[in-house]
Amino acid sequence: MTEGATAESESRIAAIAARLSAAHPGAPFAFLDAGEAVYWSSFQPAPHAPFSPVTRLIQGVYERHPASARSLLRHRIYTNAPLTPMCHGMIKVAAKRSAVVSSALSLPTSEIPAARELLELSAHLTSHGALPVSELARLAGLSAGPPRGHQELMDLAFRLCAPEIRSVFGHERGRPIAALLVSAEGQLLEAALNTDYGNRTLHAEVNLLQTYFLRTGLPLPLGARLYTTLKPCRMCAGMIWHCAEDIQSLKVFFGEDDPGPHGRNTALTVGTAARATAAHGDAEFRAPVEFLLPPSSSRLY
Repeated sequence: MTEGATAESESRIAAIAARLSAAHPGAPFAFLDAGEAVYWSSFQPAPHAPFSPVTRLIQGVYERHPASARSLLRHRIYTNAPLTPMCHGMIKVAAKRSAVVSSALSLPTSEIPAARELLELSAHLTSHGALPVSELARLAGLSAGPPRGHQELMDLAFRLCAPEIRSVFGHERGRPIAALLVSAEGQLLEAALNTDYGNRTLHAEVNLLQTYFLRTGLPLPLGARLYTTLKPCRMCAGMIWHCAEDIQSLKVFFGEDDPGPHGRNTALTVGTAARATAAHGDAEFRAPVEFLLPPSSSRLY
């Protein structure tokens, strides 16, 4: 349990965890205690999947309770699953704090008052902000054939931020940010826009990664390149790292730096504490992954 927690609150959290463990043996779960109700989520992680019990809980709160999501997510999130860089990143950006609880508790499960409901809030596994890849070249006014050069692909991402293109897909609200996923052979695999105006988790990169996985069930392929108009924040960087089949073969190009607090100390930046936590071995710790690549013209968007 966390330091500073009262014995009463520790007992309550332990009882909630025991009750979930008893009801769902062996299942990874996450929950938060909001007083009258306990909100929880479960997810059996697949390798490199952009989902976990923690991410599904956070996204589920925003999905089901958008008006009160920020208030609810100020409560500590507890989980019996390992906290990955992806989980830490989404907690930093869209929630508040977290702690790991034991999944092998032997406490009585009747200690939770009857008024405290257990409400499942797993987010629906659905796509947000995805763009039809086959239509992008036409909408952006590009010549026929897939764009292959780094600059052309970054410029395409910035063109997608233009109001007239975002409005076609009903995403004219929020910050104009776009992301593209391209294979090692230059094939455009996925594209997405930022849609975080009602849900703080739905950044362009999160939308892209979750859409790609739901469509293919695959990790980011070897040698893939990701182009995003703004430097990935801690949440997006953690999810990118988690979803890569081989992080050392992945290249992330961003068009503009993010001077805000969430753009610093990310898993994609060499030498940071977040990279040290995410990396397995010295080669991953030192691998260059992200690169600044400004658009060729500010008139693109």
